Amino acid sequence: MDYSAMATTGTSGNRIIKDETALLPGFERSPECRKETMEAVHEAVNRLLFNEASGNLFIHGPPGSGKTTLVRSAIKEALSQRNITCVCLNCWRYCTSMSIYTQIADSLGEPVSRRGRASDEIFDRIMELMKASRKPVCLVLDEIGPLLKHDGAMILSNIARAGKDRTLFRIMAISDNPSILLRLPQKTREMLMFREFKVPPYRYEELASLLRERAMLGLRPGTFNESHINQIARLALASNGNCRFALDVLWRTARASEDKRLDSINDEELNLVVERLGLQSLGLSHEELLIIEILKKGPMDSSRLYMLFRKRLWKSKRQIRNYISQLEEKGIIEARITLERYNFGSRIISLRKGWEDG
Repeated sequence: MDYSAMATTGTSGNRIIKDETALLPGFERSPECRKETMEAVHEAVNRLLFNEASGNLFIHGPPGSGKTTLVRSAIKEALSQRNITCVCLNCWRYCTSMSIYTQIADSLGEPVSRRGRASDEIFDRIMELMKASRKPVCLVLDEIGPLLKHDGAMILSNIARAGKDRTLFRIMAISDNPSILLRLPQKTREMLMFREFKVPPYRYEELASLLRERAMLGLRPGTFNESHINQIARLALASNGNCRFALDVLWRTARASEDKRLDSINDEELNLVVERLGLQSLGLSHEELLIIEILKKGPMDSSRLYMLFRKRLWKSKRQIRNYISQLEEKGIIEARITLERYNFGSRIISLRKGWEDG
């Protein structure tokens, strides 16, 4: 995720926050506190990329366990040792096989037009390019659920049917749901031979270490103390070790304290942030929490929601729609088409009953 558009980097007007990017989940830095887990993920990824007979890889774990960060780190290291094309896609954005084919073709240096071309035709052309170069493609499908939902992941079925040429592909699927691949046809699963790797949730000591590291990077000296770190770590531990929730609480507390022109974080602001969230057990992303916060003002049409969201965090309309879809799937918000005279046909989005004061 790109959080850079919303981040401040420490100006004379900031009393508490020194570098806001360090407080956000998308901060590109591998957590030192997860060295053991990181080494295990690196080993699994290396086995996938360097051993043709190892099958493919399915990585799962609870929300906020660091799956994507760990995988990115492992791939970056592996690419420095082997000539392989790596295509990393989030399936909330690339949720059809055709959209993924286009990204693979682009990465192989031959962009293809989708107009008037069947998906199987584009797949065949991709296989020709790969066989000609003998250069494998590692396809990383993060949050694979939407791809399975929208078109049944036809790309995986095509790869499975590619015979011996399927070994040109290395597939890495990532999901919070450990049983998500059961949505694939059994024959496809058997042919692709997915090995499973479970990323464990953060432990208390890891959460405290991560928060301490980020606070030292993102906050000014003397604006937080160890009790704040420990309290947030305990809350995140109760949220199944969700590091995204921990970082979100730290960021919101620092921001709320600064908005009140305080010189440091205090217990009252931290408690208010936690009370307002009340969502730690759901593992919601920062973007999802922001949408919920906006909708607590009342139902609104999608245009207004986009406008209010983008005032706080710049994302494309397509990305915002994806976050809305995720919240709909989780049963937190609902959308309806209004028949009101001056707003006819608009999509009105609101929190479901019980969430208005959550």
